[in-house]
Amino acid sequence: MVIDYKGVTFSFKAKRRRQLLKRIRLITVIVLLFCLYLIARNFLDTGKIKTVQGLLLENKAAEAAEKFKALEGSFFHRGAKKELKALLQLAAGDRASVENARAALESLDSPNSPVDYQKFLDYFSDHAQYRELKIYTAYLLRVKRLPDEAGLLFYKAMFNAAMLDFNGSLTAMGQMPPAEREKHKQELSIIDKIDNEMKVGKIDYIFDMNGKPMAYYDLRKGKTVSLTPGMFFDEFDVFNAGGKIEENLRFFCFTIDRALQEKIHFLFKSGNYRGSFLLINLNDGSIAAAYSNSLGDEGRREGARENAVFSELYEPGSIIKLLTLFGHLQSGGRDIFPFQCSGSFTLNKNIFYDWIKHNLVKDYEEALVVSCNLCFARMGIQVGAKRLTDIFKSFYFNTGNRAGLKDRCFDFKTGVFKEPGDGEYPLANLSVGLGDITVTTFHTALISAIIAQNGVIYAPHLIKNEKNLLNLAYYHHPAELLTVATDTAIFAKIKNAMIRVVEDKNGTGARSKVDFVRVGLKTGTSGKKEQGLDAILSGFFPAEKPQYAFGFRLQGVGKAEVKGAMFLKDFLISFYGRK
Repeated sequence: MVIDYKGVTFSFKAKRRRQLLKRIRLITVIVLLFCLYLIARNFLDTGKIKTVQGLLLENKAAEAAEKFKALEGSFFHRGAKKELKALLQLAAGDRASVENARAALESLDSPNSPVDYQKFLDYFSDHAQYRELKIYTAYLLRVKRLPDEAGLLFYKAMFNAAMLDFNGSLTAMGQMPPAEREKHKQELSIIDKIDNEMKVGKIDYIFDMNGKPMAYYDLRKGKTVSLTPGMFFDEFDVFNAGGKIEENLRFFCFTIDRALQEKIHFLFKSGNYRGSFLLINLNDGSIAAAYSNSLGDEGRREGARENAVFSELYEPGSIIKLLTLFGHLQSGGRDIFPFQCSGSFTLNKNIFYDWIKHNLVKDYEEALVVSCNLCFARMGIQVGAKRLTDIFKSFYFNTGNRAGLKDRCFDFKTGVFKEPGDGEYPLANLSVGLGDITVTTFHTALISAIIAQNGVIYAPHLIKNEKNLLNLAYYHHPAELLTVATDTAIFAKIKNAMIRVVEDKNGTGARSKVDFVRVGLKTGTSGKKEQGLDAILSGFFPAEKPQYAFGFRLQGVGKAEVKGAMFLKDFLISFYGRK
């Protein structure tokens, strides 16, 4: 075979040209793909920035921070990401995070950014984060994100007023163009009101459920002053210590009814009583009255004063029999009734006493009606130490600051007890609320609230909402259900017995009976005769469909069935406006 190359041209130069063109095309495709990747990545990162921004503006800070981690290492929008990171720190609100954000923004120059600055200005103002608003405003002015300062003058007027800078607020308002003033006319009238209060030297910032002032901030003394009898607000001065009120002025709406609080104050004052009183609205767990006028307050007059109704611990006495009865009924154990009360018996070589000899006690209801110590001692012994102490713990004893029993800066302390050792005598004492067991007045009301609502209640709370400078609420207390037990039939039996405490002529609460509302009640007497006995009462009303639970302590007035029951009657008359 002969191959004929005649008419065929071959050139190494042409081959190299073809290879070069091929490489150029390949490089062009790679560059084009890379450019498309950069465009797509830039587009995706812009979307991620908006996603993080959206989560943060929806108060989902944890989710926003998690999403931001995936974005932080990206090449694109470095300035915007630094700005967004600073905004995450500002939103956190704690002093260290805010200072880190301030330093970051001061070193940043990002005039063009996908971050929506207007939404964050509104976010910080709406959430009463005025220190953070000031920092972000200063950054926007420095990087000239806005064509002029006019758009920020309203925010400057706001944060200066919130920081109690009277002159700064007035100056900012005075510099606003007429169009801006008209646009923010309503908001400026509120700021102007605060400026006028600054002239006087006090700002009303804590209000009751009806908008009536409960406390004001004294600019000269730098502390909160109560306008509400029987309630201190020293906790708010501590609350604002980390972020001073001058940096974060907020307005608080309490669940307290100041008019009701004043009625309770009148009852205490007219009877020359000392002690504490708490009333819980069972519909939502809100605290309608929290009154403290304890002898224990005397030692705290010059220092920070606590509200004794939430903090002062004392021996509960027979109030605890409600829990012992719960254990007795729940155990379904041996029935000790009818029981012959001789006034005393011997346990572990110790004599266990009652106030009086009750003779024959027919059943558990009568035991609660006459509050027989010996009956309840026998019930507690029958239930046993382990089961009884477990019940006490389920009713919030020995729980510390358990979730659901704290509201912002207020701690609602509950009782503590020492678990009984071997032997029946310490267990008998625990069963009737004597010895190594203490409660707060809040806790006595809580116990009755749990019983009244068959073991399921809303978490008690004092603060209904918090508002910013413009009266916009940015925090509402979340409804939280607490379940202690689900023994509805047992709770029904205890409630019936508590009603008999008032309606039975031999009941320890008979002197509290009124003809316009039925009440469920348990009385308790504790303390030593030498110092004066304390009357402690806990209950709920109306009995048929409980709406309120209460607990109160009168110090040194004697047995609960006399002065304590009469005080309850006076309270009911005052509460319902009867004569």
